[in-house]
Amino acid sequence: MSIHSSSVLSITRVNSTITDLCTFLFDLSALDLEILLLLIKINPESISLEDLSEKANREKSTIFRSLQRLVTQRIVSKETRTLKERGYYHVYASMDKESFRIEIEKRVTEIKKSLDRLAKNSEDDLDNVLSSL
Repeated sequence: MSIHSSSVLSITRVNSTITDLCTFLFDLSALDLEILLLLIKINPESISLEDLSEKANREKSTIFRSLQRLVTQRIVSKETRTLKERGYYHVYASMDKESFRIEIEKRVTEIKKSLDRLAKNSEDDLDNVLSSL
């Protein structure tokens, strides 16, 4: 996960939203988040790339790249289905709302632990950095 200072600032504002939090926690683009929310909305159904592209009114290649990022983040699953007349295609599904909420809480807890560790070691780390200058 890449943490950018602007992202940290975006989630610490008083008026931050779930959109800000998800963008930060999962390193998502606006499109990634839009696709994820569409998938959560239709959960537990799976959807093909073609159908999702039509639903989102975007090019298949754009949707595909977004789906790849979401699958990599393990918040969307990809399943291969076989066609009767030979061949195959993929369908995508998100976790349900409750599982997604739990995943958000897990990631927030991991970040809290990391920040606590960094704060606890900050004096020693600062001394080491200063001595190396």
